Amino acid sequence: RLARDSGLIESRLILEQAEKLVPDYRQQSLDVLDEMPSLVRSLTISEPEKAKILQALTDSRAASNEKLRRVWDLETQILHEFGLMITLLDDNRQFWYADRNELKFGRNADLTRFHQHQDTVNRLAREQERLATQSLAAMPQAPLR
Repeated sequence: RLARDSGLIESRLILEQAEKLVPDYRQQSLDVLDEMPSLVRSLTISEPEKAKILQALTDSRAASNEKLRRVWDLETQILHEFGLMITLLDDNRQFWYADRNELKFGRNADLTRFHQHQDTVNRLAREQERLATQSLAAMPQAPLR
């Protein structure tokens, strides 16, 4: 796709669309977290089970909210890094080319900078994954029947 994207216009449009979506999805996910107690109250489980889950939600609310906000902050940073990668490619168009699924760089400095951005994206994504894994592990478990 990059090889066909003259001026990296399509890449910038994709990035711009993603940047516009993030605030809405961030708010929607925070709203879901806020609506969890209502959802639990509507479950067809015993009142003691509901009370246990509601208490766990109350106890973990601040930490869950903080983790969720951090995940979205990381997403914003990832998009920023992609923007820097696009700018690097755009500013140095004559010094790289796409060969199938690989980018080939004519200057080591450009390759190094590109890899630095990739490494940053990978580090941020790993942190997102770690936070998601922690959140899943911390979720209150309903008893199996």
